[in-house]
Amino acid sequence: MALFIRRNGALFGGILLTAIVFLLARPVLEDHRGAFIPAALQANSGIVAMFVMTICLAVATAIGIVVTRLTNACVALFVMGAGIYALDYRLAESTEILLSGSFTPLIIEMLLWFALVLAAVVALFKFGGPLPDVHPDEDGETPSPLVSPEAFKAAAAGLLILPAVWLLSKSELTGQAVGAVFIGAMLAGLLGRLISPHVQPILLFASPLLFATIGVVIAVVVVDGTPAELFTSRKLPAPLWIAPIDYLAGSLAGMSIGYGWARSFLHHEDEEDEPVVARPTASADQ
Repeated sequence: MALFIRRNGALFGGILLTAIVFLLARPVLEDHRGAFIPAALQANSGIVAMFVMTICLAVATAIGIVVTRLTNACVALFVMGAGIYALDYRLAESTEILLSGSFTPLIIEMLLWFALVLAAVVALFKFGGPLPDVHPDEDGETPSPLVSPEAFKAAAAGLLILPAVWLLSKSELTGQAVGAVFIGAMLAGLLGRLISPHVQPILLFASPLLFATIGVVIAVVVVDGTPAELFTSRKLPAPLWIAPIDYLAGSLAGMSIGYGWARSFLHHEDEEDEPVVARPTASADQ
């Protein structure tokens, strides 16, 4: 009972606190049209807005570290993603960015979020602790979570966010945008753990944002026209329908669900090799 209360208290209490932290940043996300937009660098004071959002992410990471100690890093990542979605839900759709913004700040902000999320995940694992159900390989070794072939192989699963976004993102609706990213990140978390089950998933957790940025860059290169022109003609590539904060919320929440889901497909060797002790029969006792 105590464990149930601790875990659920950490989950729901963490979501509530993280949501409050990010909602405090809403006023700085106002643009020149008076809308609150899901892209910090395209707000009235872009640098100030990005700084405030960075502070919010740092506070959310501190909350996540506490959640990690009470549960694990997957739960903490979901808590952070859900808290960011609480803010995203109260922001305008990407239409506001497309009608008044440009592609360059969008790409810069995506890169910044990737770097910031990677730093946040490193902090979660350093101060909160590693995932307890990630076991060493058959040689008893644990690969480096940042600079090993296993880590890079797991992170490559983040590519799955691209087909998910291209197939599922068809409009500026926030729910559809976050849902597309969520599904892509969930599949990436699932596949990443299945192909590299023995490495702590630090790179994997941040990888969807990196590949999403690459997808945005490719989309910008292949199109011809301003964001407003492409929006009004409905010729906007799928990755550009999604705003940076949409990507942020969906990737963190989806990755945690997918990585946790993968556990049901794994069976570690140390569990198979446990000796089975036969209980003596009644006849043997006699």
